[in-house]
Formats: sequence, structure tokens, C-alpha cells
Amino acid sequence: MIVAWIVWFFLAPHLFWLDRVVSGTIVAPLDIGLGLAFVFALFARASALPGLLLGAAVGRALAFDGAIALHFLAIGLPVAGLFPLRGVFFRGSVFWQGAAAVFLALAVPRVAQFFARITVGATDAIDFPSAFGLFCSAILVPPLAWCLRQLPPLRSFVEGAS
Repeated sequence: MIVAWIVWFFLAPHLFWLDRVVSGTIVAPLDIGLGLAFVFALFARASALPGLLLGAAVGRALAFDGAIALHFLAIGLPVAGLFPLRGVFFRGSVFWQGAAAVFLALAVPRVAQFFARITVGATDAIDFPSAFGLFCSAILVPPLAWCLRQLPPLRSFVEGAS
């Protein structure tokens, strides 16, 4: 398990760097932070969430503007909002996964903007998704999250993993 944590903390910054490089080249850009938040909220073990969020926040802070604490809160608060609901809804439901992806696509930029405004004073640094972006999130984030949770090291942190 220690190896999985080491790999996660070295892999997370590279995922966000790759996301930043590729974001301008595809038609509907996927935010790797959105995919990771989706995996964290719906499939990650509760005991692994703080470390997973810290790795994602460090990676996002290295690739984008803002402090680690800002990115930790921007990803962590929407995940904390969805986490209790996964006991109520069936995680395999396509509708539930699409709704969760849209919620995260709306919540992560707004939370990030809120904390950026408080800490730095930046108000227009964050782009909010359009209706087409929300539709693409509902369609593309669940398959991206499936791919992410099948690959190491996230496979070790998903519920049901040994």
C-alpha cells in the first residue's frame, strides 16, 4: 500500500500537467480534476480520501495558479457534498453518475472562485462551464473515471480493492 501512495504522489502532478497540455487540443476538454473528484466522491475508500485529495491538490497547484489549500478545498468540498449521497443512490446508475458529474462541473469552479476571491482577490480567473460543457461532462466524465479507477495507483484506493 505504501508503494501505491508513493506512486500517487508522483503521478498526480503529471496528470494535471498532461491535462494542461492537452486541454487546448481536443474538442471538448476534459478536466482531470473533475474526473478525479468524481472517482473520489463515488468510489474511493473514506480512509484514503484525505491523502488522495492532498495529492490532487498538490498536482493541481503545480499546474495551475493558486495555493495547495485553495485546490484542496476546491476539490474537497464538492466531494464532501457528494460523499454521503453514495449510500443513497446506486453508483452504477447512468443517471446518477451523469448528475454527479454535472454537479462537480458546476461546484468545483465556483468553490475555487470563492476561495480565490477570499485569499487572493481574483474574481475572473476561473472559467465556468457552458451548457455544452456540462453536457460533455455528463457524457464523458463517467468513462474517464472508469479508466482512472482501473489503473494503478487509484485501483488500490477504490472500495472493494484488497
